Amino acid sequence: MGENTETQIEAAAEAIISLAGTGSYRQLARVALEAAEKAAWQPIETAPKDGTGVLLFNPYEEQWVAIGRWLDHIHEDFHYGWNVDQWRDGSEPTHWRPLVDPPHNGFPNLRG
Repeated sequence: MGENTETQIEAAAEAIISLAGTGSYRQLARVALEAAEKAAWQPIETAPKDGTGVLLFNPYEEQWVAIGRWLDHIHEDFHYGWNVDQWRDGSEPTHWRPLVDPPHNGFPNLRG
């Protein structure tokens, strides 16, 4: 498991502990999943800058979430930055999270 998964597990565990003894298992599950989801988003400063595709969040764009990657050199006029086709040039994300694996039910493994 990755470091991000461990952060999600810790957040979910804390949420469960806060509701322990209430008897509402659906509420426990909901709170734990919400906490894990929030913990998955990390500050942009911690994002990989090796060309790995990640999910990016930018509250200043109409489409808040998009897949992108950091590029050190794109062309002569743009030397480094986040490459996201759906966003304006120069628009900077504030948070990131790893991409999730696609479903495997009957689909070929495209990642090798």
